[in-house]
Amino acid sequence: MNRPAADDSCPPGWISSAPARKAPPMRQVVPMVLSVLVAGCSASQVACRVGADCASGVCLGDGTCAVADSGVGGGSTGGGAATGGGSATGGGSTTGGGSATGGGSPTGGGSSGGDDGGVVGCIPNDDGTIERSEVFFQPGLRATYLVSGAATWDTAGSAQADGGRSWDLSGMLTGDGSKLVETRPLAGAWYESSFPDGGYVAELGLDNGVVLSGVFSATADAVYLQGIVSPTGPSTTNLTSTKLTYSPWVKVMKFPLTAGATWSTTTSVTGTYDGVLIGLTVLQSEQYDSTVDRAGTMKTPYATFPVLRVRTVMSRTINFVPTLTSRTFNYVTDCFGTVATVTSTDNETSTDFTSLKEARRLAP
Repeated sequence: MNRPAADDSCPPGWISSAPARKAPPMRQVVPMVLSVLVAGCSASQVACRVGADCASGVCLGDGTCAVADSGVGGGSTGGGAATGGGSATGGGSTTGGGSATGGGSPTGGGSSGGDDGGVVGCIPNDDGTIERSEVFFQPGLRATYLVSGAATWDTAGSAQADGGRSWDLSGMLTGDGSKLVETRPLAGAWYESSFPDGGYVAELGLDNGVVLSGVFSATADAVYLQGIVSPTGPSTTNLTSTKLTYSPWVKVMKFPLTAGATWSTTTSVTGTYDGVLIGLTVLQSEQYDSTVDRAGTMKTPYATFPVLRVRTVMSRTINFVPTLTSRTFNYVTDCFGTVATVTSTDNETSTDFTSLKEARRLAP
């Protein structure tokens, strides 16, 4: 394959709150790990079609390989993508509740690079299993996503010779727009005291015209959704705030991730949604059933990644009557975590589907 002409430009880099450092080793083109500014680039980048064409394992959205480079602080550096926990699927109902079925976190992982500002690293091994040590969940991370509106895209993908599937979300979809997604600390938030064990907050999506966020926490082997909140709390001028809590917390990701793994949560929802009280006369419960159902490759506007696909089905009941089913697929890879998420329209019955409520994927 011909090598493109050398130039001084870099592939689009990830945003960080840290000052610039030497570019970290690539295949962890760190989207969002705190204290790392990525922009790793090289004047001699190799053309590629998929990650397997590259020594680094990542084929960037412009058709060039991410190039390995020397690290900082004596260790490898890495990072991952803010996935925002999937999408809020309240279905426009005043009984709300929403569902977060997308990993709910920025993800990254690996070893610390000495004491150079707390640099964190991860070099993917693409062994078909994603360990908890290969992903990070924390506040202070951000990355750019291409986010669609209601659109058509076939979640079945295409068969590969090795028995896996390939999916392509690199093209434009209806309603596409670029969005910076961030993970935030709870400190100082109006809902902070309601989530004493919360780890970080990430956007879920638009619901009834308001961007709702999920409150997440992570343990040694799982990521949990503790609740859903609106940007502002109740006041004399704001009668439509949202603060919902889940008991027990919803397990949105379980590690290690490997083909065939399953987990589920049945939870009660209490609090307020759009100003309506949930938990007294309105009894709401939700069941989340997740399965790692496919392996393959996902092509996003940013890069092509080897992925495991996590299928989650959320079923909601109000006063013991089924009211909503929502299906979500999350495409997860080493170090970057969830690189794409698609959510079905309400009450979809097919395992694979073509009508999307929303698609999110990493973008330059």
